[in-house]
Amino acid sequence: EKSEIRSLLSIQENKKFIYIGSIYPRRKIEIFLDSFVWYFQVYPNDTITLLWWDDDEYIINLKKKYTQKNIIFLGSVDQDKVQSYLLDSDYGVAYIPMSSYFMDQPPLKTIEYLWAWLPVIGTRTNGNELFVKKINGILTEDSIENFEKGILEFRKKFEDYIPSEISKSIEEYEWKNIYSSIEN
Repeated sequence: EKSEIRSLLSIQENKKFIYIGSIYPRRKIEIFLDSFVWYFQVYPNDTITLLWWDDDEYIINLKKKYTQKNIIFLGSVDQDKVQSYLLDSDYGVAYIPMSSYFMDQPPLKTIEYLWAWLPVIGTRTNGNELFVKKINGILTEDSIENFEKGILEFRKKFEDYIPSEISKSIEEYEWKNIYSSIEN
């Protein structure tokens, strides 16, 4: 239940974003974190929680730079607890740099968010464009200015949403449907 984890983390915000994934310099995490710092001036009670797998000097420096109470560097959690953090969240962040290295990679985090019934704010990579549609999210360019605008538009659009509509938007990617399409 959302309130149980939020109470455990002493969070009493309006909406909660989550980012799950790799954090290293090539990911350019500072761009979306800088965008959220600006966003929190508009929505000061919202938060973003970041989950990742490895601590290193880069992450230590990010923690020193981003000391706002709204940015929660949670770190590595047991795989069996990731689901509870997804269920506790309102929105998924699929920020992926729009570089040749990342442009065509399939965004597993995006699919995980959508299967957890979370609308997604993400970058306009070819991979994200496969899954993020008007009904389940918003895609933006990967600059600070564009991501700031995108977050505000996203927050207003998905203030109230119907979770089951999010899951319906990716039904075609369920194994039973993939199997049926191959079988026919």
